[in-house]
Amino acid sequence: MRFKLVLLLTASFLLSPDTVPGARRQASARRYTIQVASFSNPAQAHRLTARLAGLGEHATEAVVDLADLGRWTRVFVGSFVSVAEARRYADNLLRGGIISEFLVTPDDALRQELGAAIKLSARASTDSAVTSDSGYTASKRYRVAGSEVAPPASASALLVKASRPRVVSDSPVTTRLVDWRTVAIVSLPLAKKLRLSLMPSPDTRLLPRPEPVSLAFKLIVGNARSAGGTAQKGGLWITGDPTEGLARLRWIAGADCARLITLDTGGRVKLDLRILAEVARAEQFAPIEAPLAVTDYIYSNEGLLLLVQLTEGLHRYRLHIGQQAPTRGAAVEVSGSINLDNNFDSRINPRRRLGAKLDRERPPEGFDSLIAINPVARWFNQDTGHLVPVGNITFHELAEAHAKLELGLDYLVGVTRPGAHVVALEREQRLKSQRPLADVVITAGPNRVLRSEEEFRQFSQSLGSGSQR
Repeated sequence: MRFKLVLLLTASFLLSPDTVPGARRQASARRYTIQVASFSNPAQAHRLTARLAGLGEHATEAVVDLADLGRWTRVFVGSFVSVAEARRYADNLLRGGIISEFLVTPDDALRQELGAAIKLSARASTDSAVTSDSGYTASKRYRVAGSEVAPPASASALLVKASRPRVVSDSPVTTRLVDWRTVAIVSLPLAKKLRLSLMPSPDTRLLPRPEPVSLAFKLIVGNARSAGGTAQKGGLWITGDPTEGLARLRWIAGADCARLITLDTGGRVKLDLRILAEVARAEQFAPIEAPLAVTDYIYSNEGLLLLVQLTEGLHRYRLHIGQQAPTRGAAVEVSGSINLDNNFDSRINPRRRLGAKLDRERPPEGFDSLIAINPVARWFNQDTGHLVPVGNITFHELAEAHAKLELGLDYLVGVTRPGAHVVALEREQRLKSQRPLADVVITAGPNRVLRSEEEFRQFSQSLGSGSQR
């Protein structure tokens, strides 16, 4: 009660023209304000006042009853000592697009209603007030224009700054307390600290991963098996003498990998993934590194690499071991070896009518390449003076077929591209460098083909007699 009594007496003292020096002069001084709009709908006036206050303007409202026109809410901006000052300020607002029109009007009632607003604290209820250390006051109940207003349930939820309120009215009929610069602080609810039960870090070693050898095959040949979306799949098949053909492929794979080469019931060559993972020591590597380790192992063996490319690639190869070989047309005699495909061959196509190969110069239906080798034929390389192992001959023919189909090469060397024959010789060189102790003979240079056992016997005798002389 003492606090409120002091507040009442202080406000009365401040407003008393007898106690304030120069108060009489201030009371008699006329001031002016800028009327920027007038609305019959109070909500429109409130929105404009709020917008102006948001732009930093001193915006106030006054409600007036205009006879037959009803009750209107006027919006004012500022308080000025002269009409010229008010007009200059209004012109700036017009140029800035803040207002669209204005009217300079006397502001005589401002000081009177300002005094009424301060005296309003004397009419507050006798309920206690809560004052914060930041200078903000929250009354539990107070009156505005004769209406009792209840604040939020918590006194600290709404703090109204104890600054001078502004009351504007140009009619004694109604007085409205409006101050759009009033600072309101609202305490928002705070979420309690949550203790989340997070999942433990996953052990990536337990994640399912592709079988390392299969993934290594994809790294070497790509997704050839799924390319094109056709039912026909690539691979390598052995016909004629499958036992002899399998023995030659095992020579190509090398001693360490010979046992992983098998044939299914249809004569298709299969690579045992488990054995390959074993010889490549894939289990010694982390799951994510094992496919790369298997890939490195395959590339270290040119023979095994060629077999992976043939068996896991897109094209269909047929290795035929026999003295006669099937073609797209009739069967043909095989004196040494033949290597047929459907691609252009500069040795054949230009010599054929319409530039097309004959059916007997093309592989059988359902295959992209035919490699046929006479099982009794032998090759003697005259540059080295050695017989070429039959596995060596088979490797060369298969490498040549792969270069023609996968690389699209002609047999002979082109202007800007190597020939398939040269590519096969280069692969022979790599194979020999990887197996320095094996009986690998490069087929480069002239080679004499011994087409029958009798021819081979006579040639061997001539070599023996020549050495005795």
